[in-house]
Amino acid sequence: SPITREAAKVVVLNGGRESGVAQTEADRLSDLGFEILVVGNADDAVYDEVEVYQLNDTKPASAASLAQTFSVSVKTTQPPVSVVGEADFIIILGPRS
Repeated sequence: SPITREAAKVVVLNGGRESGVAQTEADRLSDLGFEILVVGNADDAVYDEVEVYQLNDTKPASAASLAQTFSVSVKTTQPPVSVVGEADFIIILGPRS
């Protein structure tokens, strides 16, 4: 699939939901063909329900898939968290509204 070919590297962060939700979403994304770099907690801040940040423009199929999966527009602005490594996308799972 285009997702598998792009081999997008993703960081999944829990930004205010119940414990374990980031791992659950990471597992789901892994099943879709994404490579999960980090699963953890975002800094204490106020986040939207789901925020997806694209750190480069080299993975268009992956960006489209993430937008569809989470029903959001992918942001290309600087994310509110910093990550170490080769991530292509950062996903922050904020509180459910």
